[in-house]
Amino acid sequence: MGFIERMNAGMKKYSFNKTGIVNHIKKHEQFLLLNDQPLRLKNEYDYFGLEVVLNGLINRKIIDDSFQMFTYDNKDMTQVMNYNEIKTYYNGLISEVLKELPHFTDDESGEEIYIPCYEAFINKYFTKDYQLMQLKQHREYIKNFKITPHTPIELYGYKVFKSDFSSLIPVFEDDRHIDFFVEDMQKVYSFLKEDFTYINSFILSDHKKRHCTPEDAELLMPLFEDYKYEWAINMMLQQNLISEWHAKKLKRLL
Repeated sequence: MGFIERMNAGMKKYSFNKTGIVNHIKKHEQFLLLNDQPLRLKNEYDYFGLEVVLNGLINRKIIDDSFQMFTYDNKDMTQVMNYNEIKTYYNGLISEVLKELPHFTDDESGEEIYIPCYEAFINKYFTKDYQLMQLKQHREYIKNFKITPHTPIELYGYKVFKSDFSSLIPVFEDDRHIDFFVEDMQKVYSFLKEDFTYINSFILSDHKKRHCTPEDAELLMPLFEDYKYEWAINMMLQQNLISEWHAKKLKRLL
């Protein structure tokens, strides 16, 4: 057992099933089932991805409903408007809706991504030319597009977890690693930036003193990532995040 594993073993654990991420997903279980997303999740990483998928699908429903409402409220007017007139008028209305929705910019295409489980060009149709989504070939493409909890990361990389689609809190990043804090669990998850492979996790509070904050995690993770374990333990002790007994035990290991 390595040093981090021994540190974690001495910390109090919170149940992942009681976190805000899991509660949010369970609250929308029926919605996910309607969108062909059964809760067959293998690990915490799948939950991280499904949270992004869920929030993207919620965005999609808001956009879909907005266009349906637009056509219903303006059915007489749209009958005499041409394609470009409808597009211009509707885009002016939907832009106000989009301002309130989570999104990020795709580095490769430059498109604003509101539904990160779909490719950038599909996002463009939904937000800038919704009438194209009524074409049969596009409806079939969406219907047959396979979405898994890993789809957003496969399409857009770890950026999806730094966006408002995710409740993960970024607390460290260098050329190789990126770390995210789950405050409900007082835990940091570390990943390789290249392919988002899981590396390790760090429990940063034993809960007997006080809870670790994202600001605490931002100070501690550079020390852990640089293998300055004694410095990290001393800081945790100073910040009342770890007991003196556990700190002394870990220092003996060093």
